[in-house]
Amino acid sequence: MQNNHTPPVSQVPFLRRIYFERNTMEIIVAYHMEGGFLYQTVEEDWANDPALVGYQGNRDMVDVLEWQSPDPAVEEICKNSNWIGVRRIGDGLTDYEVFDDTASIQNGEPDTDRDDETNC
Repeated sequence: MQNNHTPPVSQVPFLRRIYFERNTMEIIVAYHMEGGFLYQTVEEDWANDPALVGYQGNRDMVDVLEWQSPDPAVEEICKNSNWIGVRRIGDGLTDYEVFDDTASIQNGEPDTDRDDETNC
C-alpha cells in the first residue's frame, strides 16, 4: 500500500528577518511574525517579496539577520523605536547589531531613499 501522507509544513511561533545591503547597511526589508504560522524560507522571501526581487542580480551584496525566537535586546529596540538600523560591530565583517535609528527620520517621515518597511 502506497503512503500518500505528506509531512506537515514546519510551524514556528516567532520569526524576525532583516535584509540589508552589505556595503551601505541600508535595510531593504524587515518583518516579523508571531503565533502559529507556516515557516517561510529565505528562498521564498527572495521569490515573493517585491523589495528583494529587485536585488536578484545582486544577492551576494545582501545579508539577512534572522531570529526564530525573540531576542530581548532586539525586541526592546523594535518596541521603542520608530525606525531601526543595522550597523557593523566586532570585526566589522560578519557581526551586526540592530539599533534605534529613529534620528534618521526627517519631520516624522523616513528618508525618501529608504524602504518604509524598515520600522519594526
